[in-house]
Amino acid sequence: MCGSGADPIANDELLYRKIPKSKLTCLVTEAGVEAEAFAPGKHDTTGLSFLRAKLTPIGVALQGRSKFGYVVAVLPADALRKAGIPIEPKPEQGLPGHAEITGLSYGNRHADRCEEWKDLLARSVLWIEPRSQYPHYDWSEPSSDEREFGQSRLVMAIVLAAVIIAMIALGILIAAAVDP
Repeated sequence: MCGSGADPIANDELLYRKIPKSKLTCLVTEAGVEAEAFAPGKHDTTGLSFLRAKLTPIGVALQGRSKFGYVVAVLPADALRKAGIPIEPKPEQGLPGHAEITGLSYGNRHADRCEEWKDLLARSVLWIEPRSQYPHYDWSEPSSDEREFGQSRLVMAIVLAAVIIAMIALGILIAAAVDP
């Protein structure tokens, strides 16, 4: 563990987000991590808390207030930045690796932007610690081919939706022309 907690967060850093084990079955599914895993709790008054991996041993990240313990979602800092989500170092007494997304707090947790950010955070999870509890999940980064395939599927879905809307509009026009 090196560096000061006040140092800027580098793009190549990994970040930890604690998920209480008591909420695990509804937040970590076959499809991955649900967006609600990134919902600010009552203690997230100034921003959504994360821990910087380079300054925080995983054993420390797995501990906390929850009597059932935690699992930890691991995210890359650059994915947050690319998605426009600002993460800032906010070192605390005894926890120099503490960081926050200051735009996502308990007070604004229902804002549209916060819902969007929670979805983006959930899609950015690389893996869950301890990994031994989730051997059947593939938390690997998608290849460029997989990303392109996903993007082309999205484009196809948009085109298909546009065609369907056009067909419905055409049907309405024909029905109006036939029925005076």
